[in-house]
Amino acid sequence: MAFPDLLPKPDLRKGPSGESEIWAENTGVPVNGDNVIGIPFIANGIDPDDIDADWLDVLVEALGPSITASAFVSLAPDKQSVTINITQTGGDSARIRISVIHSLIS
Repeated sequence: MAFPDLLPKPDLRKGPSGESEIWAENTGVPVNGDNVIGIPFIANGIDPDDIDADWLDVLVEALGPSITASAFVSLAPDKQSVTINITQTGGDSARIRISVIHSLIS
């Protein structure tokens, strides 16, 4: 089963139901190897030209001992998914959080 797409992370500064445009996360069970995971930034109003692999902050948190390593591989050309390689020897879950970390000055 594929790792679930990331969802906008609640931004409490916008009230209890606010969603952040720049933070997304989800928890799931990754497969061993490359995991293609959807990201919601374009759907939440970020211009695709403002999304660049060098400006994504990626955090993979292992939620059990069978996940021993992870590495960002690539951002899809349409900028709506990322590939993350995860070393998984069992069935433990991981939490993945990605944020867009730059701002534009006009």
